[in-house]
Amino acid sequence: MSAATRLRKVVIRHGRVSDLAAVMEIERASFPTPWSDAAMRRELECQENSYVLVAEVGDRPVGYVVTWVYSGEAHVLNVAVAPDERGQGLGELLMLSAIEEAISRRCRQVVLEYRVSNLAAANLYRKLGFVPAGLRPRYYLDTGEDAIFAILDKLQTPATRRFLSERRDAWQKEHDWTVSYE
Repeated sequence: MSAATRLRKVVIRHGRVSDLAAVMEIERASFPTPWSDAAMRRELECQENSYVLVAEVGDRPVGYVVTWVYSGEAHVLNVAVAPDERGQGLGELLMLSAIEEAISRRCRQVVLEYRVSNLAAANLYRKLGFVPAGLRPRYYLDTGEDAIFAILDKLQTPATRRFLSERRDAWQKEHDWTVSYE
């Protein structure tokens, strides 16, 4: 089988309200305290200061990232991939796409929080250039677990843009996906 025939196609696009059921299925499978349908619906309704990007494989949403934008800052609130699609680089692709959207919206930095116990998230965010900047004690209400607050700063600089371009090129070499954007 040639390399071209084993590539799978993933589409990265802005989420729509019609994605709600699929996104909520991923949300419930991914988090001990999932968002409500109403909260996710609000995000999918394309708020002026937020965006939801969806990874779609074969007409099926398999991942998403929710980001708010305010005061020159993009705040990643939530990122998740369907359990049967994890480990294939889609979380990283979604994060790279969210960062690129933040750059296009002229944000200076991207911030996020993750559970101190979530080593997979810590590794991904470090790989993308995020730097831990603080601890949010008892941030997660469901368990009282602390959160690491992390920042990817100086988005608009040539050095950061070059780093992200190199990270995207490395991602493409590491994964068997054909990526398109809508």
